[in-house]
Amino acid sequence: MLMTFSSSFGQTFFVSLFVPAWEKEFALGSGLFGSLYSLATLISAVLLPIVGRWVDVIDLRRYALAVAIGLGISCAGLAWVGNVWQLLLALFGLRLFGQGLCGHIASTTMARRFRQDRGKALSISALGYPIGEGIVPTLGILAIATWGWRTTSLVDCALVLLILIPLIVWFLAPAALRVPPANVPCSPSDDPEEKEWTRSHVLRDWRFYFLLPGFLIIPFGVTGLIIHQVRLAEFKGWSMATFAYAFTGFAVARIIGSLLAGPAIDRWGAQRLFPFIAFPMAAGIGLLMAFESPWTALAYLSLTGASIGMASGTGSALWAELYGIRHLGAIKSMGYSLAVFGTAVSPALFGWMLAAKISFHWILGGTIGLVLVASAISLPVCFGKYSSGKAAPR
Repeated sequence: MLMTFSSSFGQTFFVSLFVPAWEKEFALGSGLFGSLYSLATLISAVLLPIVGRWVDVIDLRRYALAVAIGLGISCAGLAWVGNVWQLLLALFGLRLFGQGLCGHIASTTMARRFRQDRGKALSISALGYPIGEGIVPTLGILAIATWGWRTTSLVDCALVLLILIPLIVWFLAPAALRVPPANVPCSPSDDPEEKEWTRSHVLRDWRFYFLLPGFLIIPFGVTGLIIHQVRLAEFKGWSMATFAYAFTGFAVARIIGSLLAGPAIDRWGAQRLFPFIAFPMAAGIGLLMAFESPWTALAYLSLTGASIGMASGTGSALWAELYGIRHLGAIKSMGYSLAVFGTAVSPALFGWMLAAKISFHWILGGTIGLVLVASAISLPVCFGKYSSGKAAPR
């Protein structure tokens, strides 16, 4: 929960609070900033499979501390940026260490440590996400309005150095919690499937590619819409405060979605839930298209939060069900990297569409269509004869 909460510093919902100030100070339009943000996210996505696999082989406390230090340096660097290229570098650090590796550590560790009640363990650890979403946007708006965006970034750095790092040292003090799986000998009772599925095996498995659109669509849609929420608010005639307060519903619904998904995963399996986790988000976007009242912001963000809550545990559990846990860090970092790639594409795509005067209605409708396509593609894997995770690696 500590790591998922700390990922807030690199999440789009927090970064978006700084966008108006950055666009003004660095003379950036929505299309140019979207491209800049996409580039930073894309670079982090390329590096994520490389550094993400180290969670399989490095002492967990050392790995988590390295990530926390990187996040703190990125927050401090953001306070001192003087041009667009420095801003790009700071955003890259926030996306890699915050949005990428903090969540990767949490979900990989929970999925690996808990064989029984894996869904519940993942859903509980994921509560840090909605807690951050419920607290951080309101505090961020107040901090930026009071101190400015540079001082707010220094405060973020101080929180990482003075709270996150000491707590990592404390919580992971027992040596038994830190042993990487590469140093744990395989037991004869272990599932042989879990010892043989490697990242190269997964890349040769067609099921991975049929599931991939379902993994990509939620981060793609959420990131693209939230990073341009200032433009969306203008399009709907709402104030930014409307969205900021609606994030409370987003956080509450994410908690509910996560807690409901955990027992459901343990009872029916992640494969049975996976094709439907993006449907609440699609319903929320549909409401956003159909109505102009400010209450729609709350409904849209609440339903989107429910989808993200269900996805946070379902995705990690699905990788473990299909491919085992021994190389889970390497496998999951690859899938997570591709999801981050989705978050890199949508800000630029949506930004240039807005710059080309394409209506938000087309963007929203297209996102709903992609949800339906992604769900349909995943059905043969999740409900067909190939849904078993016992297929031999090829």
